[in-house]
Amino acid sequence: MVFDGCIPILVCGLSALAQGEMPHGSLIFDILFVLPQKDKSDESAIMDICWEIGFENDRVITPVILDRKQFERGPMSESALIDNILHEGVAA
Repeated sequence: MVFDGCIPILVCGLSALAQGEMPHGSLIFDILFVLPQKDKSDESAIMDICWEIGFENDRVITPVILDRKQFERGPMSESALIDNILHEGVAA
């Protein structure tokens, strides 16, 4: 997966279905994208792809898009969402 020549460092998902714990009818997926650096075109491309895939599969895909600095040292690095993704997520 490449966005404007930028290859994600980490892509992983957090959902009960991804972990094999929820019935196939799960509707919501959180997917973390960590990019070396990001810009609006990367964010837009990722959101468009997630929307298209979700729409085609009757799912809601919520992308969380961070650059490496935000992921490692920013406020989100201390969030419950990132903690859950790192400890319970499934790497893609």
